[in-house]
Amino acid sequence: MDTYTQQAFSKARYKLKAEAFADLNHVLIQNVYADRAYRTVEGWIAVATDGSVLEIPNTAILREAYGTASGIARARMSHAYDVANHLCLSAILDRHDTSERDLTRRNIAEVRTIVPKSRRILWLEDGGYPSFPFWMEFDAQGEAYSDAGAQQFLREGVRGGPPR
Repeated sequence: MDTYTQQAFSKARYKLKAEAFADLNHVLIQNVYADRAYRTVEGWIAVATDGSVLEIPNTAILREAYGTASGIARARMSHAYDVANHLCLSAILDRHDTSERDLTRRNIAEVRTIVPKSRRILWLEDGGYPSFPFWMEFDAQGEAYSDAGAQQFLREGVRGGPPR
């Protein structure tokens, strides 16, 4: 068996590209849903999406790439997670001033490139998403959704209800 010094291992580690891990995750997810051996919630793949603002190392490069809030480097992250199968289907890191809804749109688009359209997905959104235009986008794409903030949103003065 070959052995390597810690210095050689550390140097080789820098040659790995982060994209390789995303590509491997896509292959894993495609295989999971191709086999139909995955758990569902009454026939639906239940996918929760959420986002947050993260404090990241406060370096000049990261402040430039992701922006700042109160002089501190911050980034916004968003992810889509299959709650029954415990799989992260999509994760995005972007500038901290990027809209959480825009990142969710990107999560949905990414998930739809790796999970066959024939698989029924129920998108679970948290309270930060209620918006008729956002609901209408889901409808136009033929997607099913549940919005935890919908009742509060409707109580605050919007008459009627969501398209579904």
